[in-house]
Amino acid sequence: MLGIIISVVGALISSAFTIAAAYYWSRSVALSLPVPALANFLATTLPLFTYLSLLLSLRPSKPSTRFLPIETLALLPGLDTILITLASSQLPGDALTCALDSRWRALFLAKNSRAIRSVQDRFECCGFVTAVDKAWPFPDREHGADACVLAFNRAKSCLTSWKKEERTVLAVMITVGAVSLVGKLLLFLLVRWRPQLFGEYAADIWQSRGRQDQRAERRMITGQDGVLETERLYFDEPAGEAVLAERASGDGEERGREIV
Repeated sequence: MLGIIISVVGALISSAFTIAAAYYWSRSVALSLPVPALANFLATTLPLFTYLSLLLSLRPSKPSTRFLPIETLALLPGLDTILITLASSQLPGDALTCALDSRWRALFLAKNSRAIRSVQDRFECCGFVTAVDKAWPFPDREHGADACVLAFNRAKSCLTSWKKEERTVLAVMITVGAVSLVGKLLLFLLVRWRPQLFGEYAADIWQSRGRQDQRAERRMITGQDGVLETERLYFDEPAGEAVLAERASGDGEERGREIV
């Protein structure tokens, strides 16, 4: 029951964040925002990857399986960290203004009228810092720097509104990365404390780690390994341990008869 609840909640959360990230990815492209393409990709795909890993991990697995999908999540927190770093590095005011200025200047020098006009029409503004600063229509023999102001009767520049949109997109990315990272942490805790939810192999992993911790503790206390030969053997099937115990019992009886 708990596994079903986790699956449903994970599906709802991952779907919501994937849709939100995809929506703001489209907005950042439409408004030519200087958001790293890698950050857009990670923000959109990480929630889906996390949920698929969770779904595969909750699927019953055979004890003989040597690959637990939940272990793949050990690599994904690094991607979350990359996403958060990429997004947060542009949030400071000076860095954000510099990135926006570089992007607008590149669009203006390239005479990208479609991109600049999309921003101006979206926010009903003209130019970058001021209404006559690198605005579209571009200055030429027939148009002056104030062509946008005269043609559309706009006195507002685009910097403030464009910067606000950039901050919103970056905030969404940071939120997606943080929630994804916290979700993986909670998933790891579930594997640690409720390994039965993730199949028999997960339980075997933690039992094996527990035995290793006990052996390490014995070595620290006694200076010796203190491990029986039967403890050194690992069996995928419980029947294997039963066979070993039966053989050990039989050997003991035979030795007793020889002594008698």
